[in-house]
Amino acid sequence: MALHSRRDVLRLGSAAAATSLAGCASLPFVSRPKLTLTVLNHTEQAYRLTVDFYRTDRNERGEAHVFGREYDLAGGNGEESQTSDENIVPSRRYLVRVAARTRDGGVTSLRDHYHFYPDCDGTDEPSDRIYVEVEPRPARDPRLSFSTSGCSPDSIYL
Repeated sequence: MALHSRRDVLRLGSAAAATSLAGCASLPFVSRPKLTLTVLNHTEQAYRLTVDFYRTDRNERGEAHVFGREYDLAGGNGEESQTSDENIVPSRRYLVRVAARTRDGGVTSLRDHYHFYPDCDGTDEPSDRIYVEVEPRPARDPRLSFSTSGCSPDSIYL
């Protein structure tokens, strides 16, 4: 029976260590980069937006819902027509649902959703950011639009 050399033992140990650590980025104790949400109102009408984030890898609504908040945005182009929440959730795949109603009790109600896919690894600048905007349309009701900033070479920086 042949004995293994010291190099063979080191090679085997290194391979075992590398294999055991592969995929650690998806472990719960490894921190992910965070996602920032910016909501904007480009119309003259004030709106209340309800924004909810749902993880796509969960089977039940209660487990999937990770963020929900209402934003009151003034009309026009002032500071009160936009706001940002920094680092609200870890940057991963989400279904983002948005509902918007006029703040004066009007009947204008907008609903839409967006599938967010992360693009940054936490060392890149800018970090992942999602924008939700109420945009005017001539002779029609406003609409909700979604956009993101990302890190890959083919992404558009906003």
